Amino acid sequence: MSAKMGTTLKTTMTPSVKLGRTAGGGVAVAKTTTGRVKPTAALSAGTTTPYMGTMPPLHGACHKGSSKEVKKLIALGEDVNEQTKSGMTPLMCAVKVLGPKDGDDGIVAYLIENKANVNLQDIMGDTALHIACCSKDPSNPLLPKGFDNLTQVLIDRNADVNICNKIGQTAIHRASLRGNNSMAKQLIEAKADLEQIDRCGRTALDIAFDQAMRDLLTAPPPEPEEAEGE
Repeated sequence: MSAKMGTTLKTTMTPSVKLGRTAGGGVAVAKTTTGRVKPTAALSAGTTTPYMGTMPPLHGACHKGSSKEVKKLIALGEDVNEQTKSGMTPLMCAVKVLGPKDGDDGIVAYLIENKANVNLQDIMGDTALHIACCSKDPSNPLLPKGFDNLTQVLIDRNADVNICNKIGQTAIHRASLRGNNSMAKQLIEAKADLEQIDRCGRTALDIAFDQAMRDLLTAPPPEPEEAEGE
């Protein structure tokens, strides 16, 4: 095109986006344009579907703890497993660091009832359970309490307690590091692997917050209850 016309050609780039680990353990790569991207049937349930814009509506409603808005958006067809560019899901937002508010455990349960995948991972490999287990810090009494309600909902809905993130840590590593004894008890009862080592070779015991956590992690398992009549 000639310079006289004063028209500039624009080249539209289609970025290559990593879609996370597939069921086969590889990394799926697909082309996407900027803007909102929905999951496709071609992607496995374990992939990460990027979102290139601002926080999607359902993520925002879960982050605010608005049960009414969450239910309305799901009824309108919002995808409960949509992931942002960083891999965050609505469920991860519902177990957010700034919560929990009254009713957040209800939002978590409602998302799962509507087919939210409790074991999806963000780009760091964290699941909703990882996020919930590191959301409380007992050394700071000003931070909110009650996250153990959320972790129990996740565990009761078949969250895998032994999924490792990219640094090799499971949820029990997070709970141990933060000194979240009630969460650690929940995870132990759910058969968390206490021998799992992270990429630095550390178990949950190695990074325990305090002696109380170390005592919990080294306590012998409870004796099985005898059946009545024995």
